[in-house]
Amino acid sequence: MASRPHVASPHDVRTANARDVAHLGVISLGSHRIALLGLAIRYKTSRAASDSPLGELTPQCTVPILRYSLLFVCGALLLAAAPSAVARDLVGRGSIVDGDTLDLHDQRIRLWGIDAPESAQLCRGRDRKPYRCGALAANTLDAFTRGKTIRCMPVDGDRYGRVVARCAAGGVDLGQFMVSRGLALEEPQYSHGHYAADQVAARRAGRGVWSGRFVEPSLYRSCMHAAGTRSVCSEGATGWR
Repeated sequence: MASRPHVASPHDVRTANARDVAHLGVISLGSHRIALLGLAIRYKTSRAASDSPLGELTPQCTVPILRYSLLFVCGALLLAAAPSAVARDLVGRGSIVDGDTLDLHDQRIRLWGIDAPESAQLCRGRDRKPYRCGALAANTLDAFTRGKTIRCMPVDGDRYGRVVARCAAGGVDLGQFMVSRGLALEEPQYSHGHYAADQVAARRAGRGVWSGRFVEPSLYRSCMHAAGTRSVCSEGATGWR
């Protein structure tokens, strides 16, 4: 026989001197999930406020607790919204993935403010012959950082779970290094012109990809995602520079 559910009697309520209610919420912000202890209210049984034999549960001290709860929630949101303010610098020997990506302490890092040709991407040089500009960018970055300690300062995160960071090796900004050699393009929507002068100088001098013709890496990726082939996407089907 199924047991009958327990129903609180008037005695159960009257003998409860007080009870606390805590609300636990979860806030999602980007890749962050924060458990927040919300408003905690103490309820006391008051017979005088009601003719019911059960009395009335009356909240006590709600205003100051609400104030402190809101302050706690706001503080937690600020910390989550600005990971760069609390994230520690990553320092060590890195492993180069491609012209704008590296691994450091098992963390994949995307260099801030630049976009390098994809590893398999082809460009054309002064002689109009195709060459693997993506591989050249990766190999150049690898040769420059080999044996050096890399220091990365996290700035943001991207949708792929990578840390976006400004990195330096031997005191040299790696983003500036790649852009100044024409092996990566500045992303002004993120860098806000930080590498603009370096890109202008590389273009005027005909360094790297600026020595011939190339498709912007972002357009190359879009072409590949649309089931394009390396040769078609590299050969300007989406627009030359």
